[in-house]
Amino acid sequence: MSPFYRYTNITTNKDIRFITTRFPDAKRILTVTGNGDTAIFFRLNGADIVDTYDMSTNARAIQEIKTTAIRHLTHQEYKMMINNLCKQNCKMSYMPTIQTIQPYLSQETKQIINKQNKRTIFQYGTVRQENLPTDKEYEKLHTLIKKPFSFTESYLENIHNTTSQQYDLIYVSDIMDYTSPAIQSYILSNLANILNINGYIIHTPEIDTKKTIPAEYNTKNGNKFKYLGDKKQGTTILRIFQLVANQKTK
Repeated sequence: MSPFYRYTNITTNKDIRFITTRFPDAKRILTVTGNGDTAIFFRLNGADIVDTYDMSTNARAIQEIKTTAIRHLTHQEYKMMINNLCKQNCKMSYMPTIQTIQPYLSQETKQIINKQNKRTIFQYGTVRQENLPTDKEYEKLHTLIKKPFSFTESYLENIHNTTSQQYDLIYVSDIMDYTSPAIQSYILSNLANILNINGYIIHTPEIDTKKTIPAEYNTKNGNKFKYLGDKKQGTTILRIFQLVANQKTK
């Protein structure tokens, strides 16, 4: 699959701590890559295995930049790097922190950094300080993260075809905001093939579609997801589905 170039955010307006601390028993997690923070904080908050997927290779790049920085930069340098990356017209390859970690990055990510000097690939924005690790958390991450997270370039509806792993939790961010009920059913049916019984699919909608969600979500191939309701903190909505019956598709 050829790289799909689109803007990738450096930061997010979602409350990452709220999203990643509510499922302490989920030890094997599949998450959309996004800006890389959800994978980092799921690992910090107890997940043993965190795999990631996205349709953009730029997402893989920013995730690799962050995980590599955690291994090779001080906490102060890491925070400086994130704040500088979020500035408009940032030239990544000229940043001292990026120069420090560049020898440890993959060739693909180095190429994306060079492209960033010529056109916008990473979207600048405001850093949500509560989404940055504390001193103690950063020290813990330094011991937990030894290499970049596994990444698969894939659309959500196809991710089940790319892995033989089973997960306790799958995070889809706000992707399902932009799909019809029929496509949502199709996606859930597919994801059920890689989700453990009593596992969760969590969705953080940007659009309030709660009135369209039934108490049980029956998919065409016999899988059943129970809608456990919404949890909200600030502007972040966490929509939770649990797999309570599973007839695997062939």
